[in-house]
Amino acid sequence: MSRLNVENIRHPDAASDSLQLSNAGNVTAPGNLSVTGTSTLTDDLIVDTDTLFVDASADRIGVNTTALDAQLEVNSTASKINTATIKTAAGSGGFAGLAFMAGQTTAGREKAAIYFQETNGGAHFTGDIVFALNNDSGSATQVGTSDERVRIRSGGGLTFNGDTAAANALDDYEEGTFSDPEIVPASGSFASVTYDGDTAAKYIKIGNIVHYWGTVRWTSFSVGTGSGTLRITAPFQVSARTSGDDSDNVGATIVPVWGGTATAVPTTIQAQNNQARCIFRATRHDAVSVTLLVSDVGTTGMIAFSITYQTP
Repeated sequence: MSRLNVENIRHPDAASDSLQLSNAGNVTAPGNLSVTGTSTLTDDLIVDTDTLFVDASADRIGVNTTALDAQLEVNSTASKINTATIKTAAGSGGFAGLAFMAGQTTAGREKAAIYFQETNGGAHFTGDIVFALNNDSGSATQVGTSDERVRIRSGGGLTFNGDTAAANALDDYEEGTFSDPEIVPASGSFASVTYDGDTAAKYIKIGNIVHYWGTVRWTSFSVGTGSGTLRITAPFQVSARTSGDDSDNVGATIVPVWGGTATAVPTTIQAQNNQARCIFRATRHDAVSVTLLVSDVGTTGMIAFSITYQTP
């Protein structure tokens, strides 16, 4: 068998776009590269400086970057929400996501997944983000859609453990200070109320349930044109009644100071349906509770309260 030994193969014209081989192991070729069969590269792969960079010694891949600290890094020079995109050709009800496993390299044994699910019956429609966890410890079972634990609905809100109903979605959580817990009349207005520094209130809102607590204390009071039931402002509107008095939730009060009617000391606080107000009720051991009226209020008073109610 004859052999051909050469140091360089190149076009006589150094500026030519023809194939060039050098004894340094470099290959220069213009145009498109078409390879049939398996190709093995034992060193780094660089495409256009950093469009694609494979670090062979560290087993890492970079897209638009060569500064790698993870197995795969994708870099964008501009802020964008689709720096990397995962797609599927499936239409109605299709899924696209990422799966995870640890301590295992066998394919098909992922135990967790985060995926997007189309929910409107066709391609290019909206959908939900789903978090799934498989609980079969030590099993080869792969995580699936039946392992759904949390869903972020496209219309807002969270559902849990496979429940997708909008009515069951947790769509709000809020903690806050309600800076204006004030006593107000059912009609008219008070001429003046001077509040003490003890007056303050807080709330926690989970979904449409509000827990509201605080203290209202006044050191002087002038009734003005105010009349009817005595009310206190609330941070959120109380839901309307749907059956009987089902929105009129009741909470407890304590009254360290009361300069008003001795037989009408407020013992309970009650949500007032369809308003951002609560009313007070007075209860004696020998009588049915009665609504506290403006005429029962004295020049000084202090009511600490706590109530949980539903918002619309």
